[in-house]
Amino acid sequence: MEIVVYQSECYKVVHRYESGYWEINKVNEKNNNNVILVNSIELQAASDEEVETKN
Repeated sequence: MEIVVYQSECYKVVHRYESGYWEINKVNEKNNNNVILVNSIELQAASDEEVETKN
C-alpha cells in the first residue's frame, strides 16, 4: 500500500491513471467509497514518521 500526503493528511493510493491523476482515500477512513481524484503533482510522498503518527 502506497501512502501519500495531500493537504497535510495521509492518504492511501487506490489507483493511478496514465493521465497523471490518482484516486486516493484517507488512511483511517472507514468508508472506502470516499475516494478523491487528484493530480499527482498535488501529492507528496509520506515519510515513515508521518505514516506512524497518522495511524
